[in-house]
Amino acid sequence: MNSPKVAIIVPIYNPGIPALSRALQSLCAQTLREIEIICVLDCPTDGSDIFVKELASTDDRIVALKNDTNQGVSHSRNAGIAQAVLDGAEFIGFMDHDDYVDSSMFEKLYLHATTHNFDVVRCNTIIEENEHNETTYFNDPTWDGIVRSLLLPFESSKNLNKLSRSVWNGVYRTGIAKHVQFLNRSDYYEEDTLFNLEVCSLTNNIDCIPNVLYHWVRNPDSLSNEKISHQKVCNRFLNYLEYVWHLIKEKQIYSFMDAFYVTISWFLRRYRTIISTMDANYQHRLGRILTDCRFPILGRYEDLKIISKARIKLFILVIKLKKFV
Repeated sequence: MNSPKVAIIVPIYNPGIPALSRALQSLCAQTLREIEIICVLDCPTDGSDIFVKELASTDDRIVALKNDTNQGVSHSRNAGIAQAVLDGAEFIGFMDHDDYVDSSMFEKLYLHATTHNFDVVRCNTIIEENEHNETTYFNDPTWDGIVRSLLLPFESSKNLNKLSRSVWNGVYRTGIAKHVQFLNRSDYYEEDTLFNLEVCSLTNNIDCIPNVLYHWVRNPDSLSNEKISHQKVCNRFLNYLEYVWHLIKEKQIYSFMDAFYVTISWFLRRYRTIISTMDANYQHRLGRILTDCRFPILGRYEDLKIISKARIKLFILVIKLKKFV
């Protein structure tokens, strides 16, 4: 097979055969025929490995990789990127194992990228949950707009591109993507967001097309809805904040500090009680970020009155954390 125009990476772990069949059939039916479908089998126990091997016997564009042990989505995506580089793919795309795509998705993304020489091209998404569909759009598809949305919390009313943090609604030039790794989901909050921030630090040659082409199926049992302890959430979020702050300093993108402040404020407000009980080392690390980034004492708390009990408690917490430095 010639080098693929787009390699689509699909990490697979127990999606159920009906969902996986729909996902892979939607890729096999792509109008862009010169694709490679890299299925990374993360030790599934529901028969997904057998299904993929049988489908691969009928379509030589399917490449099946297998992790020796269950490694998680990030490791699987990184293995897929390495395979795409090895196979000479021009662009890389991603899909979750229980989602599906419009048959023209990768042709439209690829043609827009190659015609206009973009490194990253994104499309709009339909969110499907409990028989209810909601379409999300890139309302500010500029590089500035996307970076600002990546730094803002998903819940923020100022976030105009809520799904800019996802990786499955676009294609990435392999020459860019090969320099970025997905971080371990168990250690970092929103590994997709960090991947996209790193990509944006390498290129501002990014665009979005208006077409709604990706179907995100919200599954209550999916990893994105995994229930974890508040303490672990706080640890993952602190690692996330340290990573983002390092990236802001390294790339000198200080014009987005206000968005970063909103994210810190959201974190402090949501987990104030838990943060207050974390050990001294944790509070020292968080206090160091607040001090280094000159986080405003009054924060950037959306929809919170200037004079309120909640703001006073957060004010006291910020003072306490900065004293740890």
